Amino acid sequence: MSMHAKVVAPLTAGRIQAAHKFPQLRLQPSQHRLITRRRRCDLPLRFFHPSSVEFAKRELEAGRIVEVRRDDHSLVALGFYEPHLKRVDVFDMTPSSAAMLPTISEDFFMARVHEAWERRRRILPQTQSNTYRIVNGYADSLPSLFVDVFSECFVRIVATSVGAERLVPPLLDFLSRRGAEDVLLDTPTLGDAARVSLITPTIPLPSMYVEGGVSHLWLRPDMRMPSTENLFLINPAHRRIRRMLRDLGKGKRVLTIYDRSGSASMNAVMTAKHVTVVHREEASLEWARENLICNHSASVFRACETVCCDPAELRVRHQQDVVYIECHPKFLSTSQQWAEFVRSLAINKVVGVGTMLIVAQEEAPLGVRDLLHRRKALYGGDESRADRDRPMTRRPLADVLRNALELCHLQLKFLRAFSVACDHPLLPEAESASFSQLYLLEGPALDQVFRVSPSSNDGKSIGEAL
Repeated sequence: MSMHAKVVAPLTAGRIQAAHKFPQLRLQPSQHRLITRRRRCDLPLRFFHPSSVEFAKRELEAGRIVEVRRDDHSLVALGFYEPHLKRVDVFDMTPSSAAMLPTISEDFFMARVHEAWERRRRILPQTQSNTYRIVNGYADSLPSLFVDVFSECFVRIVATSVGAERLVPPLLDFLSRRGAEDVLLDTPTLGDAARVSLITPTIPLPSMYVEGGVSHLWLRPDMRMPSTENLFLINPAHRRIRRMLRDLGKGKRVLTIYDRSGSASMNAVMTAKHVTVVHREEASLEWARENLICNHSASVFRACETVCCDPAELRVRHQQDVVYIECHPKFLSTSQQWAEFVRSLAINKVVGVGTMLIVAQEEAPLGVRDLLHRRKALYGGDESRADRDRPMTRRPLADVLRNALELCHLQLKFLRAFSVACDHPLLPEAESASFSQLYLLEGPALDQVFRVSPSSNDGKSIGEAL
């Protein structure tokens, strides 16, 4: 038995067998509108008839395919029953006639994987990028399944439900036929740090993947870690803002903070006058340094500097023209962390009037909201504290940055935002959990500079004061 087969052996018993009739769960009156009108794909069990929920608890195993029916018993959808997540994951909004049900098999789901991948290929020509998320859960009608491809040779699969986990064995077969060599796995049964080699090359070469013309090192064979703690791979969702750094940083001083694998730094190095790469942890900095060097660019040695320190305590000789800040699950993610951090950058004169500020944030680990509960490990297992101190979402983050910088007499002008549009191509129209924003820092407005106290006796207007 191959190593790949041994690792996934615990999943073989749950593989999907071809069928077109399944157990039925009945929704409470009017709840079918969540599907028919709002196209909601995660249906909490509380929306189903209590008798159906009791039947499911008694008779159905987790990950079982079920028919979702209206209160009048007409068919509205097919989905995976997920009791641990307290929901049904809808993967097919079917016609109301049971006779028209498709045959559900592994091939049915692999056809969707193929379709999702081909759609990305059309949007992202290979010359621009071959590192991206090819399956993005509900958006691709493959609920709770997330697949990131790194130059087609290397893959990360995250399955957050038992139903999605049942698709992993055929997915590995599918990927091996496409040339995948090494796969990272995160599933309920296999755990969050599994790794399988589909191909053992006869001539060992440096394992590398490419994004936008920049080379990155794949994980060394001895590197195994939980997927949500793995900061040694780039987040493909931020590729467009990284690419924009080539234009924004032309001839300028650029600072990158918590930049994974030095990817944004390498884009900046191509055109910038000087690039400073800052990490708080020595291992992350050393990895960024190795990735920068592997690109064999003379400008890396001429214009790039790496610094290991707490970025909040960073001191620089000159105010930076462009500052790229990527979130960090431990040090920079929550409202308080972002507010204190940008304020310290302003106080230390790292940023100021004219600085372009880029923030790249994840609302959940790996951009997967089902993984939010794992953040409790950062709080000693305190789930309530982790739930209270969640990572910032896009609009609140903008407000936090604006308020923090106003205390330092700086204003934030919004220029551009990116989400993973082509990684989230279909309904539901939920906002992406990974996003980036570009701002320009400006001086205070005139009404703040020449503010007149309301209690002033002379009653002069601002115009008179001028």
